[in-house]
Amino acid sequence: YNPGYVQFNRGMGLNNYIESAGGFTLNARKKYITIIYPNGDVKVKDSFFPPRVKEGSIIIVHKAEDKLPFDGTAFLKETASIVASLATIFFIIESQSK
Repeated sequence: YNPGYVQFNRGMGLNNYIESAGGFTLNARKKYITIIYPNGDVKVKDSFFPPRVKEGSIIIVHKAEDKLPFDGTAFLKETASIVASLATIFFIIESQSK
């Protein structure tokens, strides 16, 4: 919630640093965190072993992808259009075969 500088403490883990900065926002991707070390190395947090934070590191918590809400009306409209087109094609094929 409050990006900025946090005092380095050798005993703190990745989640402690994030909590020191106000914790995760509602749209944070908690499983997709990148640490950029002072020497330029980059580590991405995996499921089991979060990377160690070294003095001078930059921690980036990525935000979740914006998802468009599902529009049921548009879905039904498109589905009805496809069904009508298919029915027309079948009708034309059936009338040609007679």
